[in-house]
Amino acid sequence: MLYVMLSLDLSGAENQRYAFNQQLEVEGFQKLTNVDTVWTTSIEGYDDKEGLVARGFKKFFKDTAVKFEIPKLTYVVQIGNSEALGVLIELRYGAYEIEDFDPTQPAT
Repeated sequence: MLYVMLSLDLSGAENQRYAFNQQLEVEGFQKLTNVDTVWTTSIEGYDDKEGLVARGFKKFFKDTAVKFEIPKLTYVVQIGNSEALGVLIELRYGAYEIEDFDPTQPAT
């Protein structure tokens, strides 16, 4: 079993937030209480495949951003024992782009 913790921010998406959160719940994520926008999930059959799961998350969140027309989504994910990974998905000039970032470094 691979455990995942996810923190995310939606920018410019107040009207889409509820539907987006519902989609996360449908996909098996559980929102944690007493913190802002932190989710958890577990994945069977992917032990030692953190990279594969991380790539799957990028596709899922890009597809979800497109579906709900979210202009900017930023998330940090901790998958198993791997280092935290930061991802920015943003609508730029009519197309969604994905960028990785190191969440342990100061924002630029």
